[in-house]
Amino acid sequence: MPYKPSTPQDLSTTDSPTFAGLTVNGTLTTIQSTNTVIADKLIELANGTTGTPSGDSGIVVERGDSTNAALVWDESGDTWVAATTSATGASTGDLTLTPTDLNISDLSFTPDGITTSHITTAGSLKIRATDNMHIGDDGVDSIRLGRTNTALAKVHIRSGADTDFVVSNSKVGIGTDAPSNELDVVGTIAIDKNVTSTTAGTYTAASIDFDKTGASTSDNTLIGLDVDMDNTTATAGTNTMVAAKLTPTLQHASAAGVTLVKGLEVTATGSGPGNTTTRALDLTATGADFNQGVFMKIDNGGPDIKMLSSANNADFCTIATGANGELTIETTDGSGAAGHINLKPDGD
Repeated sequence: MPYKPSTPQDLSTTDSPTFAGLTVNGTLTTIQSTNTVIADKLIELANGTTGTPSGDSGIVVERGDSTNAALVWDESGDTWVAATTSATGASTGDLTLTPTDLNISDLSFTPDGITTSHITTAGSLKIRATDNMHIGDDGVDSIRLGRTNTALAKVHIRSGADTDFVVSNSKVGIGTDAPSNELDVVGTIAIDKNVTSTTAGTYTAASIDFDKTGASTSDNTLIGLDVDMDNTTATAGTNTMVAAKLTPTLQHASAAGVTLVKGLEVTATGSGPGNTTTRALDLTATGADFNQGVFMKIDNGGPDIKMLSSANNADFCTIATGANGELTIETTDGSGAAGHINLKPDGD
């Protein structure tokens, strides 16, 4: 029979004994090594836990004079945490964890993508991408930043006090921490769009689709574009204010084709059972020493004003100013009959 001592014995040796099996009752002292290689594919922590779990579990990295690092299952938060901590491998219970950066190549969320149930943060959320960033799926509700799809325009949200992108109370603000409207912008909005397509079509740099669908019997005013500008501190010099500046330029590289450039195109349509008025252009000039409703400077090559007949576009009249202030009013009747000039003054 094998020898079985009645009392525990110390086994000391300077050799490297080999055991077919070893059972240890009591404290097991481990010897640290530089690198440990384990053939097991799974490592189980907190073996023997039963009932409701308590206390955190994970891996702690001893960092000498620096704060330790850990990858821990936070039992009280029911989540994994990459953190720095003062805990060691001998600590127990709920550890004090300070979340830290986690650098990974790809992040996948299942089954329904990124939602508020997947990402929660008490502070700032940083998402960095060196090339492409694609949030959402391939449907129309996707948000794409960068070059995820070469057919899409690029969106750049840069850091800095004037270009912060802030969402507050379902409102979006650029350059403001507390947007008061659905979109508040502090600074300048620059649209730089290049169309490289050779296909015929209509291309738009900025589009506003504004509709009021709710029925009401009260007074309503809808404004598609409202520009409010102020300069009340000028004391000298020539000060000019332009609410909207349009400088379209169209030039053909050859004599082929036809060019038509419109500085402003307005189509105002009104409808109703009666008492309706439509004004394509409504101008008010006030407050200055000299108020001018319309000021025009037209280069030679055509009339200053051309008015088409609403009955027939072939019927029109023109008004032109020539040298020395010469005024010419000309009428054209497309059918060949006389295009009269009728003056109907109410008085002398």
